[in-house]
Amino acid sequence: MKSSVLAERLQLFASLGVLVGLLLVAYEIRQTNVLAEAEAVLAMQSGWELISISEYETDIGELRAKSINDPESLTEPEVFKLNGWLTAITTQFDRRLELDERGLGYGNAEFDVAREIEGAFDYYLNNQFGRAWYIENRGWIDPVITDIWDEKMKDDAPGSEFNYAKRLKDQIRQQSRGN
Repeated sequence: MKSSVLAERLQLFASLGVLVGLLLVAYEIRQTNVLAEAEAVLAMQSGWELISISEYETDIGELRAKSINDPESLTEPEVFKLNGWLTAITTQFDRRLELDERGLGYGNAEFDVAREIEGAFDYYLNNQFGRAWYIENRGWIDPVITDIWDEKMKDDAPGSEFNYAKRLKDQIRQQSRGN
């Protein structure tokens, strides 16, 4: 009888040990998730910082002004550079939407992502080049973003038409003939 009571107590302590071990593993998993979430938010924020810095510390600011004032005079390298910059901006909004869906947004109505996306259209795309870029690239952009930007596109486009796609295709043809 003493051995059966001892066996039951040992089994109880072993079960408690397993339970405590599982709780520690769950706690470690939670801590890892918290760190991963924090890293995701920091990565998004540093992406915005790099975009902002590039506008002032590189020629992107000048190219942006040129794309607004005289888009037809943009050279092929300038068009590709602006394309990369606008792609980076749009990708940041994709990341922001993803974080918001996971509950990792700023959590502040003042920083509503829809308002940021709407404002981005006015700031980055509300010009001949920006609108042409958007029309050419809208297929890969998140539907939440395209819904907002399509609504903004309903306004009359400023100035004359800038045919982004035609310019790129012509430049590619010229390059292939030269090789």
